[in-house]
Order: sequence, then C-alpha cells, then structure tokens
Amino acid sequence: MPRKASQGAATLLQAAEMGDTHTLRQELQLRPQLREACNSRGETALIVAARLGHVSACKLLVSLRADVEATDSASGTPLAYAAKGKHAEICQLLLEHGADIESVDCGVRSAGCVLQ
Repeated sequence: MPRKASQGAATLLQAAEMGDTHTLRQELQLRPQLREACNSRGETALIVAARLGHVSACKLLVSLRADVEATDSASGTPLAYAAKGKHAEICQLLLEHGADIESVDCGVRSAGCVLQ
C-alpha cells in the first residue's frame, strides 16, 4: 500500500508532475523506497506521470520498478489514467510491464474499455 508523502517524497512527486526525469532519477537513486510514496490523493509518482502524459518520466519510473498496478484513493491505476488521457505510448509501456488492461478505475470502466 502506498504511503503518504513525507517531506522527502514531495520533491519526487513534484518532479513526476513536471516530468522532470533528472530529479526523479536522482531522488530514486538516493532513496529507492520513495517510488511507492504518494500524495494526499494516494497518487504515486507513476500515477501522476501517467495521468499527465509524461512518457519519459513513466519510462524511467517503470525501469526503476515503480508499481504499475498501484492504485490511488479513487482506485485509479496508472493505466486507467493514461487511457483516460489517451496517452497511447504510456498505455503500451504499462501493458508491456504487466499492467492489467481489465483493471477497473474509479468510474467502474476498465482501461480496455477506455482505450477502445
């Protein structure tokens, strides 16, 4: 289960929001446990990056073993948010790394349904 953001995790989550791969890499190399930290909505860095369409940030986070099946407080997954945003490259990346296309998001629709 993701943890609420500590002061150290705030930098990581802000970097995910901005798509700042340099800061993401730096923070996660220093503190790999932060990859599961989350903001007040329960979003991990990967959920944030996927929701906002930051392809490079998602690639980096997945390569550093971020959880592709993490859920936020609304039960949304990185794949569900990427699908809603029509971020096809991120959807493909997440699927290639084990994300479940049939996972249900907060709107009770699967990512597969949204992608159609």
